[in-house]
Formats: sequence, C-alpha cells, structure tokens
Amino acid sequence: MWRAVFLLLLTGCNALLGLEPTISTDAAPVVPDAAPAVCPPIGTAPTFAQAPVEFQRPHCAHYSISTVRQTAIAYCYVSGGPDISEGLIAANDMFPVAISRDMDQDVLYAPAVSQDGDDLFAVTSRAGVKSISHFHRSGEEAFAFEAKLPLSLADATLVRDTSEPSNAPERRLLITLHRSSTESDLVELREQSDVWTEVRRETSASLGFALVIEPTLSPDGLRMIVATTLPEDGMTKLYYRDRPTLDAAFGTAVRLLPTRDALFDPVLTPDCGRLYFRDAARGAMFYVGQ
Repeated sequence: MWRAVFLLLLTGCNALLGLEPTISTDAAPVVPDAAPAVCPPIGTAPTFAQAPVEFQRPHCAHYSISTVRQTAIAYCYVSGGPDISEGLIAANDMFPVAISRDMDQDVLYAPAVSQDGDDLFAVTSRAGVKSISHFHRSGEEAFAFEAKLPLSLADATLVRDTSEPSNAPERRLLITLHRSSTESDLVELREQSDVWTEVRRETSASLGFALVIEPTLSPDGLRMIVATTLPEDGMTKLYYRDRPTLDAAFGTAVRLLPTRDALFDPVLTPDCGRLYFRDAARGAMFYVGQ
C-alpha cells in the first residue's frame, strides 16, 4: 500500500514541478566478479577453457613476464635488428633495453626475467662458447651485468635456453642443453649464498621426448612447462610437470592444449590463470585463460 501511495504522490509532484514522469523499474541484477584464478593441486595439470587470444605478431621469441611490474621481456626483431626488448604484458609494442655486458662482443639471446622484474638471465655467446649470464636491473629500461653461471666447457657449447628463476631465498633455474636434433638435457640449478650449482639432470629420452626446449618455471619452483618434440613426431608441443617440494623431482609430464601443435615459448602466470605461448603455425603470440 505504501508503495502505491508513494508513487502517486511522486507522480503528482512531477506534474506540479514539470519533471519527467517517474518510471518504476526493478534494480539491475548484481553480477558477481569472476572468481580469482587458482592453481590446481600438485599432481593436477591446469586447464584452459578460454579461446586463444592473439596479441603479438611473430617479431619476438623467448617471451617471459614479470607480473609485479606488468611487463614482458623477449628477444625481438625491432629497430632494424634482434635485441632483448621490454614492453607491457600482452602488448604488441616492445622496446630495446640497455644491457651492460661482461664483454662488448657478447651476443645475448633467449632472455628470461624474474617475477619481480629485477633479474634477467640470458644465454651469452662469445666466439662460439656459450654461457648463462645474470643481469640486475639498473634503471627503468636498463640491466647491468652481475655474473656468469658456472658451467663446464662441455655444457657451455650446448646451452640453448634458460628459464626464469624461481623466487628467493633458494632460487632454482632450468636450462636446456641441445645435443642433437633428437637429443637434449634438462638441467636444474640451485642458488645458495649467491653460488649456483647443479642439483638435477634429465635427458630428453628419459622423459620420453626427442627434444626438451624453452623451459618455464613458476615463482615457487614447483611447476614447469617445456616445449617438446616426440620421437615419432617432429611437431612441437607443450608439456606440464610439477612436484610437491623443491627437493623432489618433477613428476610425469602432461600435455597442455592437446589440439594445437607447433607451440613454443610457454609462460604460466603464478596463479595458473593464464598461459602465454607462441604459435609458429599461426605466426603470432597467444594467451589462454582458465
């Protein structure tokens, strides 16, 4: 009853004051925010329901991200030549960063940036000898040389890729050694008191693959994704592995995005909510979400 009286009075006021007629409508329903992404329990691979979203044409490779700075680092062909570049995550534009090197003749590629965006690891090549170099951010768009990771001469000639480091205090790093077109090693390094040492090595054959390349490592060091080829199939696919603790070995590999081939440069966000990758068949970078 009070609602009818209120509307009648309000309609009378409208007429008296020359206002627009009052229209009674129900309030719009409140749509709750989407639930935040959460990684599945260890032992379960993340799944992605979102259709792939293209965000960058194929002028960059070896993509990695800092969710803290909301920036990406990659090896890009910009400004007339290949260089390590930085830009916003999932943006098309990337810009070269200044990097002070151990030696001016060092050639840098395959970069990977830490989650806080302050540490950069990259493959360094000088006169045919390769290594993994560590750089620390020295400015908004600059990195300074810190050290080279200790690798044997035999391994140094085979280095192909490095992952981003996991978080301190006991950081981990994954590197791949390319022995042939059908054989590679996956090596895990551990940092303690600023010293990196090898803690685990697996051959691609022991994992059931022909090649294991382009590893990515989660900030907690418990999840990894690699690009792989199978002995009977040369198409590159993405496989996920995890483990319960840093001291444990990674578990059985599970394929991600099983309907897509020719995939490279995987990057998984810390909450497992989004997977970035380069699709060589389509010539672009994409991401998919939960």
